[in-house]
Amino acid sequence: MKSRKYILHYFDNLVHRLVSDSEDMVPDQQAGIAERTRREQLNFQIAIKEAVCSISREIELQRFLSRHYLEALHLQEILIARIHKDPSWYNGQSLLLDTLTDVLAGLGKYLEQRYGYLLRFPDPLPDSNLKARVAKISAEFQSVSSLLPSGLFSELLSKHFVRLAERVSSRCVFSKSSLDYMNALVRRIHEWDWDNSHKAFEAIERFFVYMNFNSKAVMDLMVAKMESQLSLLEKSEDKLLYLMDRLRSFRQLHRKPRICLNPGYWSLDQFIEKWFEAEIAFQRSTTALAGHGVSNPSIKAPLAQQVSLPKQKIRCGLSGDQIAIVLRAADEVRMIESRSLNMVFKTMIPYIATDNRSTLSPSSIRVKSYHPEHRDKSFVIDKLHQMIEKIRDY
Repeated sequence: MKSRKYILHYFDNLVHRLVSDSEDMVPDQQAGIAERTRREQLNFQIAIKEAVCSISREIELQRFLSRHYLEALHLQEILIARIHKDPSWYNGQSLLLDTLTDVLAGLGKYLEQRYGYLLRFPDPLPDSNLKARVAKISAEFQSVSSLLPSGLFSELLSKHFVRLAERVSSRCVFSKSSLDYMNALVRRIHEWDWDNSHKAFEAIERFFVYMNFNSKAVMDLMVAKMESQLSLLEKSEDKLLYLMDRLRSFRQLHRKPRICLNPGYWSLDQFIEKWFEAEIAFQRSTTALAGHGVSNPSIKAPLAQQVSLPKQKIRCGLSGDQIAIVLRAADEVRMIESRSLNMVFKTMIPYIATDNRSTLSPSSIRVKSYHPEHRDKSFVIDKLHQMIEKIRDY
């Protein structure tokens, strides 16, 4: 079908001709081609509209538009790379190159603004486009960050935007969908009612649920907060009522459909629902056992009898704060697999001692992983470099 053919031929041929040509065009030539390039931009938009009207299957239309979107960005990337490599090449024909770069950027912007809801692809965005978009998102977040309430949740959200810029600098892979999510996140921060109180969940927790901000650190902090409140109650019946009330409130919170921070991980809904299910099942069992005269040792026994602490521990040359950094990073790059970050610390910390402390608190160490100090990060990075050199010598 005609509408499904490649419709960037003119731009593709012109870019590759310019990049491979050793001689600069004369000004009159440049002006003529620049004028035609502007006309071809309109022809491209018409061809896209014809394709949208003639391709009936949505999945085919998504592929068609997404491929042309990526190819337009790729051609722009080729031009920019050559300009950076050879400034004199740009100076000799800047009139045409400026027009062509502007038109190619316009093609991508047209597809985003008009048919952004149909663009679907796993491919990473080209570097130039990526850096510009991340810089814009970061600047917009800075302009609305003062609206956030103070506290750990807001600190985690702010750190996420800091890491976003750091990941661009380290050339991590981004897709358009991930940046679309961050754009939506910033817009919603500006629109959110931060003063609206709720008996069970803070405004920022409701914000995370609405946006499906399924960050491990955020979900672990939500669970830790409820576990802390749960620990203040003594009777199993009271704990069960607390959990059921919180679950009811959680299910009544608003959700934005088809949106997610991390598509490769459990949604925030799934994770918190599973936690509620496990806790409610446990408390129901405890209540049933108590009704038959069976005591629950995890509630009534002394602390020393509740937890079987290991007799021998591994002494670590890192401090507790530095261990927290290592375990959190190992979990986030999936070097170790666990249901949650909380479970990682609960499982591993009892077997570790430091030079200064023979017993470490899993919850205390986990909380420290959210606020690492610069000197601790530098020390850990230095140790990791030493390990890399050792491994190379094996």
